[in-house]
Amino acid sequence: ALGSEHPDTASSYYSIGAVYSKKGKYDKALEFYIKALEIREKVLGSEHPYTASSYNNIGLVYSEKGEYDKALEYHTKALEISEKVLGSEHPDTATSYNNIGSVYRDIGEYDKALEYHTKALEIVEKVLGSEHPDTATSYNNIGSVYRDIGEYDKALEYHTKALEIVEKVLGSEHPDTATSYNNI
Repeated sequence: ALGSEHPDTASSYYSIGAVYSKKGKYDKALEFYIKALEIREKVLGSEHPYTASSYNNIGLVYSEKGEYDKALEYHTKALEISEKVLGSEHPDTATSYNNIGSVYRDIGEYDKALEYHTKALEIVEKVLGSEHPDTATSYNNIGSVYRDIGEYDKALEYHTKALEIVEKVLGSEHPDTATSYNNI
């Protein structure tokens, strides 16, 4: 009824891609995410937050597939759009920084991973506050990098900060709380 080039059609493709991604069917996820991206670029433009979201999710799938160069390419495009359209202090911009940091961690470029995760932390602390779940995520990301490079005291410091936030905000029986305990 809406046609093949309507934003709601793109959203449907996007949602289907998300389901395939959750199921670990990454090639199918890419197929639907790319369809959504094509529609969003055509209808909404190349500098729209939904277009950036498509880039981010395609990047996440490439990360899962171990195609880190492509993941960085898509996450970088998402970051560029978010910074330009939403600003350098927006949670979506922080998400892109975290995604890029995670790719750098996966490929063992820990200095770059820390750089990007720290930028994300600065944004979420400023915009969302020091007791927000996204802030805890950033603390966990930084703690994980420190754990990978053998700086266990720093890792413990960041994972403990994350635990304090999630226990206070989400409760002691939330999955994020369990993740923080596991990280510690």
